[in-house]
Amino acid sequence: MANDNLRRRVLLVDDDELTRQSLRMLLESEGHAVQEADDGLDGVIKAKALKPDVVVVDIEMPVIDGYSVARRLREALGAGVRLVALTGHNERERACAAGFDVFVLKPSDPEEVVRAVEGLA
Repeated sequence: MANDNLRRRVLLVDDDELTRQSLRMLLESEGHAVQEADDGLDGVIKAKALKPDVVVVDIEMPVIDGYSVARRLREALGAGVRLVALTGHNERERACAAGFDVFVLKPSDPEEVVRAVEGLA
């Protein structure tokens, strides 16, 4: 289980239910409190309400994409929330410009997402 100092409130924003479920189970097994959103707009709404420590965001989603999610969350929540981009496209610079703190390229080892979440202070 994760050290108390590493426990995070995490919001997973991904339109793929299997990805959300598998990441949720893994993060919860490490002691993190996890909520889910199944599209970008739902992710923005939930993040504003929940004020999680970390938001893991898929880039390609319906309604609004992950880049828009990052920009909206930076505007609404500032630097207090940490953002992890999860994408199959190697667009690290674009992700950083949108406000993401960490970039994880898919397909990835799910443990890489855990390390990203736990590595963000």
